[in-house]
Amino acid sequence: MGQVNYSAGAVSAPFPSGTFTIATLRLRAKAVSAGTDITYNVSGVRTTSAFNGGVSVLRASLGSTITITTTATVEGTVTIQTRASVANALVRVRVVPASGGAAVYDQIVALDNAGKFSVSGIVPGTYHLWVKHANTLSSSAANTVLGAGNNAVTLSVLRGGDATGTDNLVNIQDFSLLATAFGTTPISPNFDIRADFNADALINIQDFSILATNFGQLGSMMGAP
Repeated sequence: MGQVNYSAGAVSAPFPSGTFTIATLRLRAKAVSAGTDITYNVSGVRTTSAFNGGVSVLRASLGSTITITTTATVEGTVTIQTRASVANALVRVRVVPASGGAAVYDQIVALDNAGKFSVSGIVPGTYHLWVKHANTLSSSAANTVLGAGNNAVTLSVLRGGDATGTDNLVNIQDFSLLATAFGTTPISPNFDIRADFNADALINIQDFSILATNFGQLGSMMGAP
């Protein structure tokens, strides 16, 4: 049993307008139960209301509705070309509404041993899911419908070769960077980890082969920044 009281306000401009989240309540079950009721007090001392400029918006409205939405979690899985292990590899993950607009999620996350990552707190809907490692081309899962709860999404292989990491393209600039660091290891003065596409701490013919295979290729742009 428990009770949560929440109060917030703005005493100076700019004041909020339109549709927005004023609070998020997250609950985690500690035991299996047939069901638990959550009630909202809308009368008496703890009356639920929203104010703008010192005036109660809800009191001035008729038929107002407060909608409580459940959220979606993306359980994503990716692989990186020719890498034996992707544990702790960092990838940028963007979740962008398929209908357009700003990304609802855009962060660097670490992969686990199986190449998995998790993104939670997404409002259910249709999105483009875009993922990129610093020295690979990006991959996307376009027009992915995310429902409430967990959503498993497997993306295509992240292809290596984008050593510059800035244009999502494998081209002569990436080759130049690889050529400068060719034959080096981490103890070499001109070692450049961006050219170590297979993450074996050695820049050699295997890295050149990855770049050559993907030369001229462009990563997916669905959901890209």
